[in-house]
Amino acid sequence: IQSGAGSEDFWYAYLIRALFADLEHLAPQYVSDAIKDLTALPGADVAAVVGAFKAAKTITVALDALDSALQTADTYLVVSYDALDAFGGADQTVMSEGIRGLLRLWTEYIRRWKRIRPKLFLRTDLFRSYSDRLGADFAKLAALRAEIYWNERYLYTVLIKRLLNAGTEVAAFLQLSKRKDVQRDSVLGYLPPILSKDEARPIIERLASPNMGANPKKGATYRWVVDHVKDGKGNALPRAFLALFAIAAREELGSSMHGNRLIDWTSFRNAIDGVSRDQIDQARYEWPWIDGLRVRLNRQEVPMDRKLLERRLALSYDETWGDPLS
Repeated sequence: IQSGAGSEDFWYAYLIRALFADLEHLAPQYVSDAIKDLTALPGADVAAVVGAFKAAKTITVALDALDSALQTADTYLVVSYDALDAFGGADQTVMSEGIRGLLRLWTEYIRRWKRIRPKLFLRTDLFRSYSDRLGADFAKLAALRAEIYWNERYLYTVLIKRLLNAGTEVAAFLQLSKRKDVQRDSVLGYLPPILSKDEARPIIERLASPNMGANPKKGATYRWVVDHVKDGKGNALPRAFLALFAIAAREELGSSMHGNRLIDWTSFRNAIDGVSRDQIDQARYEWPWIDGLRVRLNRQEVPMDRKLLERRLALSYDETWGDPLS
């Protein structure tokens, strides 16, 4: 991916490949030989795909025709982009230019096409970092964004939904199988009726110990499991939350039940270490210099005076900050 228009060409080339079948179906007269050649290339050969895109002269005309056909058919095509934080692997330059190129592409075409619509799943920090130099036109695209946050109610809902759909024995154990307010969707399966975080408490306490110790002084389990997967900004993500229960459940394999519950509080204590390691590995992948930062700040207390921090970082600034491939 090159700077400037190069990254836009990349995304545009793969957009036409993704929409080729719809173009053939709804606007076949606009499928040129150049577009056919572009879509026939191996997707992994990025240089060839982008080269073929540059050689094709009628791609925008073709997508304009597809958009018009979609309007006539009164339907939409939604193009989704996910896992953008993994784009480029450990190469932060490739990721940043790739994300900026994607945002530039849709900044240009969001108003041109009415029925070809993008859906970009992008972390808030990346959105803010890579949208800062896209100009005034980007505001039209940014105005359509929606911030997604997981509150406690939704975290418990996704957990209980998974348990509910794990099998009839699990549903019966949690006393959910006979509840009349449990709905079943043909695609999503059984849906738990969790209207507030407090409604999840009795279900969690049938699954696990009610307290994180011998008495309530150690804290209620249904609160502890959320609080201990939150990040520095107080946000808890479902991946870490579900992993906490999965690791705790593995801790219990081969053990006898604790009274009439499946998971003891000690297993959650042990599981949080596994969740933390997973989070560290993820951070190391995205920020390969984080190990170097840890070494440079070893035995220091936080919060730290800025001047002291700068001196610590400057002492070995030119030395390695970590191998992104390790």
